[in-house]
Order: sequence, then C-alpha cells, then structure tokens
Amino acid sequence: MNTHRVSFYGLQSEKNASLAEHFFYFLAIAYFAYQAITFACEVPFGMPPDERLHTYAVSLFAKLPGFFPAAASLPPLLADKGFAFPLYYKTMGILLLFLKQIAPEHILLNLRIVNVLFGLINVYVCMRFLKLVFKNDPAARILSYTLYVTLLMFPFVSGAINWDNLSNLLCMLGIYICFLFIDRKDFVTAGRFFLVCGLGIISKNTTLPVFLSLSCIVLFYLYKNRIDLLGQFQKSFLTWRGRFSVLYVVISLLVFLASVFHFATIIVQYKTVMPSCTQFYSKEECTKGNIIFKKYEALTLKQENDPAPLLDPLSHFVIWSDLMVSKVLGVFAYKSWYPPRDIIVVVELLILFSLVQLIRTFSLSNRTQLLLLIISLFYISVLFGYVNYKGYLEYGIIPRYTFVGIQGRYIFPVLAPIIVLFSKNLLRPFAGRLRTILALGLCLFFFGIGFPLIMHQDPAYRYVDNRILQNDFIEAVKKSQTYLFD
Repeated sequence: MNTHRVSFYGLQSEKNASLAEHFFYFLAIAYFAYQAITFACEVPFGMPPDERLHTYAVSLFAKLPGFFPAAASLPPLLADKGFAFPLYYKTMGILLLFLKQIAPEHILLNLRIVNVLFGLINVYVCMRFLKLVFKNDPAARILSYTLYVTLLMFPFVSGAINWDNLSNLLCMLGIYICFLFIDRKDFVTAGRFFLVCGLGIISKNTTLPVFLSLSCIVLFYLYKNRIDLLGQFQKSFLTWRGRFSVLYVVISLLVFLASVFHFATIIVQYKTVMPSCTQFYSKEECTKGNIIFKKYEALTLKQENDPAPLLDPLSHFVIWSDLMVSKVLGVFAYKSWYPPRDIIVVVELLILFSLVQLIRTFSLSNRTQLLLLIISLFYISVLFGYVNYKGYLEYGIIPRYTFVGIQGRYIFPVLAPIIVLFSKNLLRPFAGRLRTILALGLCLFFFGIGFPLIMHQDPAYRYVDNRILQNDFIEAVKKSQTYLFD
C-alpha cells in the first residue's frame, strides 16, 4: 500500500512539473510575440537592417511573373540576391497583392506582422526541438528556451520586413526535422527534410552551409538505415495512406531537385552560387544602382589609399566574438542599442565557462552533442573564415558596419544548436536543487537584460509618428527608392 502511495505521488509530481513547464512555454511564446509586435508597431520604417531594400524588393517581385525571375528583369541592387534566392521576395510579393485587396490602408504594418508570424512559428519549432534533444533535462530545456526568446536582436528582426525571418524559420525546421529523422528513422520524415532543404536553400545565402551540413548528416543516416527504410517504402504501397506518403516524398524530392537544378544552372553559367552585380551589369551601372556595391567600392578605395595593419585570425576572432555577442544581446540596426558593457562581459564569461565544460567533458559517444557541434562549428567557420575574415583582409578594417557583415543576426541560422550546447554545458557541473535554482536565476537574468532595458533606457525606439506604418505603403517604397538610389 505504501509503495502505491509513493508511486501515485511521484506521478502527480511529474504531472505538475510537466504542466508548469508547458505554462512556461506558453508565457515565453507570448513574451516573444509581445516583443516582436511592439517592435513591428513602434519602430520607424527603415530603422531595422536592410528593411528599405527588402520592402523595395517585395514591391518589385509582386509585379514580376514566374517564381525564378530572369537576371535581366532585376535592377543592379537585386541582381545577385533576387536572382539566386527569390523565395522570400516572391512569397511576400504574393502576400502584398493579397493585402492590397483586403487591407490597403495597413499594408506595411501587416507585412511586418507576417514576419512576426514567421518568428512565432520559429520559436514553436524550437520548443519541439528542445523537447527532442533534452528528453530528461527540464532545467536545460527551460534555460535554452529563455535564451531563444529573449536575445533582443531576434524579436527585433522578427518585427521587421526582412528575409532573415523566413530563412531562419526554414533553418530551424531543417535542424528539428534532421534530429527527428535520426530519432524516428522513417522515410516520410526524410522526405520532409528534403522539402524544407529545397525551400531553405533558395531563401538566403546564409542557409547554404546549414543545409549542407544537415544534408550530409541525413544522407549518412539514410545509408546507415537503408535496409529498414527500403522495407518501410515497400510496405507503404499496401495502404492508401502509405501511397499518399510516397506521393508526398516524391513531391518533396522534386522541390529539392528543382532548387538544386536552379543552383547548378547558376554555377555552370556564373561559376559561383551567388553571382556578383558585375556579372550582370557593368561596374559603372553597379556603382550607380547598387548601394551595397558602392559602399564596398568606397572601402576598397580607402584601403588602397590608406592601408591598415592586419590582425592575425586569432586576434580578429576575439574581436569578432565580442561584436557578435554584443549584437545578439542588443540591437544592431540603423539606430543601434546595446546593454551595459558589464552585462555583456558577464554573458561572455558564462560562454567561456560553458566552453571549458564542453572541452573538458567532450566525448564522441555523445551523438547529439557531436552532431550539434558539427552543425555549429561548420557554420561558424564559414561565417567567420570565408565571409567576415576574408572581408577584413580585403578591406583592411574591423568591419563594424552592416554592409561588411559582422552582425549578430547572421548567427541565427544555428542559434538553437549553439544555445543547446551553451545551456547543457553551463549547467553540467551542477545537480539537483542547485541546478534548478541556477537555471531559474539565469532565466530571470536573461529576461531582464533585453527588452525591459531597451524600453526603459531608450524610449526613442517607441515610434511616435506611425503614419507610414499605418497608411502609406507607396510612400514607404518611394522612401526606400530615394535611400537606395539617390
């Protein structure tokens, strides 16, 4: 009798803990939505990074026929991005035509709200991902999710018209489905991955290293479990539901192959995945019609006239890491805001402690941690080595500006794996009640250092005259064109 009572109370305790955790997830998603919607409604148009560019591109793609536009139909400003990665612009262009019919007086605000929805789906998928990789560690789950919804640059970008929002969502989906496939080992989940991969690689260039590493992992486990998967595939023809599953997988593979063919055509024709403006237009036309190209040209000229001493990769990586942490905790835009330096240093010390624990306890037998490391390190090596340090060598300055590329939001495609590694290793030395108290204390710390601080310290982020947001999309496009071309 005693044993049954203990078992019953144990089950009740687990049930209560589960309910409390689900209530936390609800509050966290609601908090993220509040942050993103506040930014969407109150931040001036054009203040978020590249919002003018993306708004202009959406308005242009709404008028273009077909899904993959010809390079000749795009202006110099969009000849590279829009040609290789059209998914966000075409999707939002279709939504723009729809919004013009049902709510013409609130188009700009509604386009921002659509991006908020991308962010909300992203944080929901992250919740599912954390439950998958942290099956028996609620403290690490809660800390990881707190970080995901409170790092300020994430809800800020989610409240803006920006192609990051769709590409980050597809990366999060790809990471989740990759680990789901490893867990389930079924061919339908593999089909879902290739569908998301096919869409992801045409959404933004930053998705390419993510889906390259994920595809290698999925292909490895496809080969490893090929006999079981082939048996599932053959049995699926015995029922109507199974036949629909086969059809779904075939369609998914066709979408994936269409995207691969798109890039294969670009590579054969232009010898690169993302052609530069000068491969479509003359240098003079690019300088005149592409503000980003113009700024790069100005930096090149500065370096030629006044060469700066160059840092070695390790020294540059230290500066790069500090800038990335600052630009994730704060807001890096046309009006930037960062939390106090003391807070940034505390977070960097926590990261260092977690990194030491990761190195100290690293084991190849921990499959989940190993795969997360592969995904994260491959992406970081491409971002730092191929993009940022290469740009630094070319232009000879510490690239702190938006057009050179050190931005916190560029780490978002692999934000979830990095946060999982951080949380797990940060809490690793602690157990029991101390572990729970530490996790909750860190949650309160991260909830307090972002959104509440920026709203308290910098009320200029609250938009006073929201006439453009509420009423005039055409005026916003004109302002974008004036900024981009004049």
